[in-house]
Order: sequence, then structure tokens, then C-alpha cells
Amino acid sequence: TRFDVLVNPGAVPSVNEGQMKRLLAAVPPLDEQVSITAFLDRETAKIDGLIAKQEQLIATLREDRRAQLINLVAHGCDASRPLKPCGLGWVSEVPVHWTVLNIRRVATMKTGHTPSRSVAHYWENTTIPWFTLADVWQLRDGLRTYLGETSDRISDLGLANSAAELLPEGTVVLSRTASVGFSGIMPKPMATIQDFWNWVCGPQLLP
Repeated sequence: TRFDVLVNPGAVPSVNEGQMKRLLAAVPPLDEQVSITAFLDRETAKIDGLIAKQEQLIATLREDRRAQLINLVAHGCDASRPLKPCGLGWVSEVPVHWTVLNIRRVATMKTGHTPSRSVAHYWENTTIPWFTLADVWQLRDGLRTYLGETSDRISDLGLANSAAELLPEGTVVLSRTASVGFSGIMPKPMATIQDFWNWVCGPQLLP
């Protein structure tokens, strides 16, 4: 029976007693019911087994992807180059010709903000892309490099009367609350809320 067809819509979907009593059911002979059940058990078991194998493969590929990323970011493309201790914590050595320094020497950290909601005209004529928690889903899978369109926008007046800034194209957005640690790159000038750290990269650092 398709209960999704019968269900009463609402905040808590339901089926009442009267509806249950009026339900029609197809009842084949008992031996045919047994055959149908046995067939379904066999076929769904096969499908469940295939799903489990695919999920294991996906998990293995994700772990391999993570290991490759860490290795390349830590050691570069040439595995033959000599290494030196670096003290980074997440990796013990980097190539000897690399520089280890505080990121603030090669990028400027900015934060975001929300203009006052109590001032209505801050929220009129909104044209500036504004990256908020409603957009954080874009960062979660780790597969997207550049941010897409934002769900919300703010106005020039709202921006001018808040601590938010219009950040340049190429700014790296790093989530610091919900989905902490995920990042993306602004494909055009944008602002963000205060739940993100934003890094404006200098000439020595590729976003």
C-alpha cells in the first residue's frame, strides 16, 4: 500500500483509524505470497550486498584522495627532493627549499558581519553577494573550488554600516563554526557573515 498517497499532510503527517480500516489490499494465494517474499528476499539481499561494496569502495577512494592531498601539500610533486623538519604539527617534514612561516605574512585575515536587522533600509536594494550559513553546503563535500551563487545579498548601505567588507575575487573563505574547516574561493567580490574567516592572499600565495 502506498501510504505516502494516503497520508494526511501537515507538520506531522498521519493516517487516521478510519483510513486504516478502509484500506484495500491485494491478497494473492498463500503459496504465491511465499514465492513473492522469497524472490524479494533474494533480490534485495543482492542489491544490499552491491550497495555495501560500493560504499566500501567510496570510503577507500575518499581515504586515498585525502592521503594524496596531504602528501602533495606537504611534500610537493617531486618525491626525490630532500626534506627538513618543519614543526607544523599535521606533518613532520617539508622540502628543504620551502619556507615555513605564519600565514599572516603572506595573506590578510578578514572576518564577516551581519548588518543590523532592525534597520529596514539596510536591507533594501541588496546587490552584493553575501555568503552565509545558508550557503555552507557548498563547502561540505570538498569537491567545489569556487563558491557558487549566494542565497542572500546585502546592500551598499548595510555593508557601510557593519563590520563586513566587500572582499576581492580570489579571497579564500574558511568556515569556522558550522562545518568547521571547509573552504572555498570567491569567484567575484563578495561579503560574508561572521561565521567565516576570509583570507586575502598576497602575491606569494596562490588561493
